[in-house]
Amino acid sequence: MRHAGVSVAVGEVETYLPDAWVCEATPHALANGIEDALRHGWQNETTPEAALAFAHPDTVKQAWHELLANLGG
Repeated sequence: MRHAGVSVAVGEVETYLPDAWVCEATPHALANGIEDALRHGWQNETTPEAALAFAHPDTVKQAWHELLANLGG
């Protein structure tokens, strides 16, 4: 199965998404990657939910709580 690139390398995208999800920065490559992802999903790869678990509202809330608690010293 080919890989579905659903983003281009901008900012910290490559830090958070698996390499296979990042494609060359052309409209054609991005459109093809997104179409492929919508048609076939991310089989045999980390799911979007697993890859983006760090951004779940509960995870972010907990991280902020811990950060603010540590600032209080």
